[in-house]
Amino acid sequence: QTVKQLHAGIFEIDLRTGQTFWSDENFRLLGVEPGTVEPGAETFLSLIHPEDRARNAESMRKAIAGEGPLDDTHRIVRPDGTIRWMRGTGVVVRDGTGTAIGLSGITFDVTEQMTAEMAHRESADRLSRTLDALHAGVWEVDLATNKAYWSDENFRVLGLEPGSVEPSLDAFLALMHPEDQVGALMGLREGTHGERLPELEHRVMLPDGRTRWVGHVGAV
Repeated sequence: QTVKQLHAGIFEIDLRTGQTFWSDENFRLLGVEPGTVEPGAETFLSLIHPEDRARNAESMRKAIAGEGPLDDTHRIVRPDGTIRWMRGTGVVVRDGTGTAIGLSGITFDVTEQMTAEMAHRESADRLSRTLDALHAGVWEVDLATNKAYWSDENFRVLGLEPGSVEPSLDAFLALMHPEDQVGALMGLREGTHGERLPELEHRVMLPDGRTRWVGHVGAV
């Protein structure tokens, strides 16, 4: 019942004989009417997107060799030209000696999930490029642990090589001009009681001795 609710297809492969079973839903997920083609490695490979075939084959090889799980996400090209993302996951069946003799698992459509993830990555990449062009850094601070994240551009704005210091509130304060530290701390403390941080401008002391004015905006 759970497999039906997931609209998942079932596949089983006997690695000794090559005999393959696909459930009716597995056929339909691949865009093929049940029973109209012979299930098997050749048919399946012909439906995988050409750019994903080598990676899928390597994932399968590693699973059979015991070097990784039987779990792969790839595109298929249906006979009508529609491209869908599929995830196949399952187990490798082994005999008493540990030799792989079969594969058994399920296939389900993850097109919506993959499309959303790709859109998010594209949006993040665009934001990153925009921030780099503006010479703007991104930072996050966990006030409970004092752990922080600085983007590479944030390091550069502070005159540092990315990764050259451990990001933290203390590290940030150490770079701040001594005359500006109290005002900045008061601004941060005020911001933690609301939803947004006040706009802050202060000086930082660069490693080469120069002083640079920087500004901050953010949210709690």
